[in-house]
Amino acid sequence: MKTKGIDLNIQKSQSNSHGLNLKDAKKVIQDDTRFIPEPYKKVASGFEQEFARFMIDQMEKTVPSESPDSQATSYYKSITTAERAKTMAETGEGLGLKGMILDQIYPKYKRTELGYNSYKAQLAAQNQAKNKIKLYQNEQQNGVSGIQMTPKSQQGESNE
Repeated sequence: MKTKGIDLNIQKSQSNSHGLNLKDAKKVIQDDTRFIPEPYKKVASGFEQEFARFMIDQMEKTVPSESPDSQATSYYKSITTAERAKTMAETGEGLGLKGMILDQIYPKYKRTELGYNSYKAQLAAQNQAKNKIKLYQNEQQNGVSGIQMTPKSQQGESNE
């Protein structure tokens, strides 16, 4: 099929020969979050939920009420507001803030397999260092040490 000098069959076969089509491209775009560490996702989601909660609170203040709420009613409203905000943030794309926040705290150029693996390695090294510190602190508290320390005065005597 030719249209204005462009062979559409060639374009279609070329896009398939590279293994990319519109569905694959959408998956790649949607799947860029798989290389974002969970703590970053939780922070962005939490910010979006807090913003939604704040927005709902402000909207409820615009509705006039005949009498002030009791403590129980106020507590119930706070729970329902928090649940509404959570639902708003988690449904579909949410308010769209999560993506913008993630773009700021974990930019797209870092969202690669190499970057993700580097993050995991760095986290593992930090955890290993924390575990060593805890082990050392426990040994110090219990009076047991895996490291034998000899005072300098005794070192001089044993060398002579």
